Amino acid sequence: MWLTHPVPGPLLRAALRQAFARHVPGTAFGNVVVRIGAYAFDSLASWRDRLLDPILDIDGVTSLDLDEERNRLVIGVSSQSARPAVLRELSRREVPPSAVVVEAEEEAAMLLPDEASVPSEATNGCPSIESLCRPLWAGLQIGRRKPGDPQKFFECTIGLIATIDGVRVFITASHCSTDKWSLDNTIQNQPYPLSSGDVLRIGGEWRDPNAPGCGFLGIANCRYSDASAFRLDGGIHGEGTVARPQTVGIWPTPSGGFAIDPQNPSWPIKGPASTSIYVNMLLQKVGAGTGWTRGPVSKTCKDVKTGFFGLGHRLYCQHFVQVGSNKGDSGSPVFTMADSDGAVFVMGIGILALRTCSAL
Repeated sequence: MWLTHPVPGPLLRAALRQAFARHVPGTAFGNVVVRIGAYAFDSLASWRDRLLDPILDIDGVTSLDLDEERNRLVIGVSSQSARPAVLRELSRREVPPSAVVVEAEEEAAMLLPDEASVPSEATNGCPSIESLCRPLWAGLQIGRRKPGDPQKFFECTIGLIATIDGVRVFITASHCSTDKWSLDNTIQNQPYPLSSGDVLRIGGEWRDPNAPGCGFLGIANCRYSDASAFRLDGGIHGEGTVARPQTVGIWPTPSGGFAIDPQNPSWPIKGPASTSIYVNMLLQKVGAGTGWTRGPVSKTCKDVKTGFFGLGHRLYCQHFVQVGSNKGDSGSPVFTMADSDGAVFVMGIGILALRTCSAL
């Protein structure tokens, strides 16, 4: 907990217990580390909101983050030449430079779908997340044909099976479809399309909202998610579960297991988590690119420009977690374990990549 002024221990503990009881009833009150900071959270949040689009309009700026670990705003830049323009914008928006850290950062990029050759048959029986599995689970590999080359396909991952407005769907990343951030006629297959036709087809894109304009003159495209919903075809059934590989890769191990545990093949999904995502929270991911991996959250609610989309595309409020990620992991379910009952809470889907982490 950051405080701008010291508070006597008994008063602080009493206030925190009262806040826990009011906002998170039933949550155990644990140890709290108290730090004295220069800025109140609401001040930092106000300055972040003032800067959001003007800062991201600057060429060479990659991200904006209210960093709760440093009690500062952090602006990522891919080029040192962006610094003078950043400092001018801070002055123009009346944001104290002492409240801001400007640091070098690689530009975020979408987890590209993996490209592979179309097989003539599929391995049945669901021995791994890359094989033919019915019913469908989150964490299984899916694939769409490459436009103009029917003998190639792009590999992604099912993020969630859900019902939206009475329609049974599966969720994956929007950039796993032909046209990102717009509704198209993309068809997905599981685990991939076959050379013999669409016998492994599981559904077509049903919802993928257009991105509203933002930034300078509204010419940029911005969304809070890179998610797309596909309507399940008739006769294709999906369960509210996540495929459960036998082994996990723990950060910094870059990948984990793909083979599904035959004794416990999936985790039931208990629902969305009741808690917010926070730094150092331990999360898990199952994806067709790197299998089952686990690691800590490194950043929360970070606004980024994505290199894969170009400078005119932005994603607001993305959470970054240090888990292995590679081509094919796009859309993968990111989740946390629910106590000891063998169920999970889904937190989001994997969509972005930096050198050390993925975003959800």
